[in-house]
Amino acid sequence: MVWEWRLADGRRRGRNLYGDEAIPPQPPAEKTPKLLRAMRSLVKTSTNFWQSRSELFLKQARLMANYEDDYDYRGTVNQYFPTYDSLTDPELRGYFTWRTKVRRGAVERRGMSYAALYVYELLALVGCTSPMDAYERLHSFGRAYGALDPQILRYLKDWERALIIYYGLSPALLEE
Repeated sequence: MVWEWRLADGRRRGRNLYGDEAIPPQPPAEKTPKLLRAMRSLVKTSTNFWQSRSELFLKQARLMANYEDDYDYRGTVNQYFPTYDSLTDPELRGYFTWRTKVRRGAVERRGMSYAALYVYELLALVGCTSPMDAYERLHSFGRAYGALDPQILRYLKDWERALIIYYGLSPALLEE
């Protein structure tokens, strides 16, 4: 419908014409993968009334140990002490896509939050066959990522030391 305002003598006042406009359709919402929804549900379905962030992270990490994604996420995430639960669905899918590439040997800079999440998984032996496997992965990832983002290098020795001591690996590794 078009409205025109006319003066009492029939003259038009201004050229403002108002009418209906079509509302553009919204793009369809992206489907969240089933395993990601299951992982998110662990927050609400725990048998304990209260669980720590680290306990929840470990449960979620074990569930997602073999999950791979190919989601196109180009952003970076910058959070202190990130967990899966602190990321949005697109950020989380971006993380699992990035982790898939890292596990295949293609390390790219994506912000310390993704790197820290991956290290937390390694420290918990998620996706590893043994503590030594975790140490080797951590060591090689730290060197590769450190070449892209030297910020990780200031934490790497502490993470390696913690892994060696906690899992009782050879003290000779502390010398490296």
